[in-house]
Amino acid sequence: MIKAISLLLIFVSFVLGCALNRVESSRPVQWAAPVNLQGAANLYKVTDYLYRSEQPTEEGMKNLEKLGIKTIINLRPLYSDSDEIKGTGLRVEELSVKPFHIEDDDVVRVRRIFHKSEIGPF
Repeated sequence: MIKAISLLLIFVSFVLGCALNRVESSRPVQWAAPVNLQGAANLYKVTDYLYRSEQPTEEGMKNLEKLGIKTIINLRPLYSDSDEIKGTGLRVEELSVKPFHIEDDDVVRVRRIFHKSEIGPF
């Protein structure tokens, strides 16, 4: 459980850090592959089943759907993706995780989403 929490903390911190700083840095190739997609800045393919990016625009959501993404997992508190996903078949999971106070329940919710293979890739 501690390992899962640590991984989630790293993931959330990284995503929020990139979104706040909007600074492009070099990453090890084995970590993730950059994907150039209009409307989805800072998009990386982490695995065949998982991508990560900054907040996609409405155009980005449509392009993510074309890429094969089925579900958007929004970890940001106080922000919704409901406007951006209108007109798409994307599913959205709004988790509102507090990056500096992640609870065990937050980790469990994310893991449950990942285990629903019919709603991925993410």
